[in-house]
Amino acid sequence: MKNALQSLLNDLNKIDADNGEIHDTAVRERLHRVIFDGFIEPKIDFELPTHYSMFSNEADEKIRIALAAFFNHPEVIAAKLHLRTAKERLDAFQSEDKEWSDEMILADYFGY
Repeated sequence: MKNALQSLLNDLNKIDADNGEIHDTAVRERLHRVIFDGFIEPKIDFELPTHYSMFSNEADEKIRIALAAFFNHPEVIAAKLHLRTAKERLDAFQSEDKEWSDEMILADYFGY
């Protein structure tokens, strides 16, 4: 999942450059819930929300596009099929953070 996670991190870092509110608690809680419901413990009726508590609809849309790209990435699709437990999926989602210590890491956005 390294490529999928790196792409997601790159997308979020770009959004962060113009929208510092991405680190607000309300935004992080929404991002956390989306990853939890869409990947870690996938809900059958899961749909990406349109609102992430950003200051503008445009910023919310940028986040939605970044998350859609993540969920549609072939590595993520494969992981959802092959990783059988929520713990395995959470471990996979967290696995790359150690390699990115020189920049923002996924935990900075999702709180994991």
